[in-house]
Amino acid sequence: MERLWYFCKTFVAINHNKVINYLQSNYFNNIMFRLKVQSIFCLCFFVFVGYVSCTKDNESQEGNLKDPDGTVIINVRNDATSYSLQGDNIGALCLSRDNNFYAWGGAGYTGINTIGSVSGLGAITYIPQGIEWASSVAAFPGYGYIINFNGYYARFYVVDWITSVGFDGVIVKYQSPWQPY
Repeated sequence: MERLWYFCKTFVAINHNKVINYLQSNYFNNIMFRLKVQSIFCLCFFVFVGYVSCTKDNESQEGNLKDPDGTVIINVRNDATSYSLQGDNIGALCLSRDNNFYAWGGAGYTGINTIGSVSGLGAITYIPQGIEWASSVAAFPGYGYIINFNGYYARFYVVDWITSVGFDGVIVKYQSPWQPY
């Protein structure tokens, strides 16, 4: 029994440094692991804060696009009255009684096209490739449109319907002449 006791004391005495080194290295590794995790967390946090705090110049805080410089707002009645669009070689915008847009005049009217649902006039930034120009298109609030007058373009956006006694139509924001980006 004494031999066993002597063996245990000797074993602990000899391996004491190994045990301490093992515990210290695990403690050190644990600290390094925590530092790595904290560094990654901080990096992700600052990237997120930077992303959230920086908005594009053409976006408002509500997420809607701001109107570009030169935007004109008009009420277009659905009584086939024409509304001349500003700019050289640009014709007029009309809304028929059945709420279809069409255009006429200008430098050889080519057509009109619907871009589809957009967030505002500033969201109409290009002319889709391979589109067919129509003679008239249906008016819908929240939709963007492009008019082509033989290479001179105007873009417009339908804000909302106008409904009142004896007066129906749409509120339109437009920009002309307009060159796609």
